Amino acid sequence: MHLKTYLHHAVWATICVCLVCHSLSACSTYNEEKGNTLMIDKEKALEIAQKELEKFRQSASNYEASIEPYAADPKKWIIWFEWKSEFPIPGGRNAVVVDRETGESLFMQGE
Repeated sequence: MHLKTYLHHAVWATICVCLVCHSLSACSTYNEEKGNTLMIDKEKALEIAQKELEKFRQSASNYEASIEPYAADPKKWIIWFEWKSEFPIPGGRNAVVVDRETGESLFMQGE
């Protein structure tokens, strides 16, 4: 009878430990504001920005791309597309802002 009780407690203890470990690891990537665990990383943001650029009939292969946190909103990335040429041209620098949480993008015409 004691062995049966011991095994019953051991099984429950194992289940509890697994649940605690799972909840702790899930909290490390949990986004409190939106309630989701997925964030857009730099690589995915670049893919989204290239697709947004192509919507405006611009080929990403004609540009050098760089990515950085958006100073106006730290929840977003800004991807700069600089026209590949020997000399800078007017309007040759476009930007796409990508929301890190939703993936929503906004194209900003060259400056």
